[in-house]
Amino acid sequence: LAIRAVAAGELRDFERAHALLDRAGRANHLSAWLLVQRANILEMQDRPEDALAAARDALQAHSWPFYRPAVQTCARMLQLLDRDAEAIS
Repeated sequence: LAIRAVAAGELRDFERAHALLDRAGRANHLSAWLLVQRANILEMQDRPEDALAAARDALQAHSWPFYRPAVQTCARMLQLLDRDAEAIS
């Protein structure tokens, strides 16, 4: 479902993308990967603050303290928000 959500996001069908992620989340509501995908879709919508929040949620949801996909997404969102110093730290 997550890959279908990303495809819908790429096609700018954000309502469908979020619905698919919600459906996937019902099966695994603490999935860090799904939260990273939600962040990516929010980025496609030009919503970097919301994307950053989703990426940070992914960091909290994962058992590893430095879950690479979430760390990279956080850094990218911070760069988009012109918060480079925070992205580097």
